[in-house]
Amino acid sequence: VLRSSFPQGIVTMVSPAKKIDLLQINHLLVGHVIIVDDNGKEIDAVQKAFPQVTAYWMRRPNGKYRNEEPMTSHQTIKSLNEITL
Repeated sequence: VLRSSFPQGIVTMVSPAKKIDLLQINHLLVGHVIIVDDNGKEIDAVQKAFPQVTAYWMRRPNGKYRNEEPMTSHQTIKSLNEITL
């Protein structure tokens, strides 16, 4: 994902794979890690394994997971523009 408002040096990754699997396989926990997902269960899995990760729940009005809010710490957003670094 290219997003011009992210500062230079921010690495972004888009994948249909589960975020928890990407974090475990790629050892991406260097520096400040942010995940964005519309599936609350995915956010819960990441937060339980990696509580230092900042999570954003992308609540899409017509999304498949719109009523599955995460139980763990997160911020709710409707757009990537709402992410604060």
